[in-house]
Amino acid sequence: MHNVAMAQRALDLATAHVTERTTFGKGLEDRQGVQFMLAECASQLYIARLMLMHIAYKAENGLDIRQENGIAKVFLANMVHKVVDTAIQLHGALGYSTDTPLAAWYTHIRSQRLVDGPDEVHKWITGKNVIRAFKKDGTTAAAAGGDLL
Repeated sequence: MHNVAMAQRALDLATAHVTERTTFGKGLEDRQGVQFMLAECASQLYIARLMLMHIAYKAENGLDIRQENGIAKVFLANMVHKVVDTAIQLHGALGYSTDTPLAAWYTHIRSQRLVDGPDEVHKWITGKNVIRAFKKDGTTAAAAGGDLL
């Protein structure tokens, strides 16, 4: 959840900045490329929230969450990295300064892709579970969140 909170705050900071900033006589908020960047961040946050709700539902109901947990660790660490990086990009040099928390967050979040085990380990185990599910059921659905939908 801390990744979602940090990404949400970074998106809020970026959006506040682009609604106040103009370049070459035009507001950043009016630029399609900026809107695309904000949309991508919002989409990633939405996916992250759904992923966490799915895991919480399974945990509350005593279901195995190991596969989803491994997928979430990789996705969430990369999602927050991308959103904070985008917020820095939208702030320009200001985003990489100490005038915003973004640069410090960027340094901190890189370690998340290592602390809980490198992405590659989680992907390796996830991939093995995909193969196992297919061999057992003839479909990969159980290894890709399809056991509920």
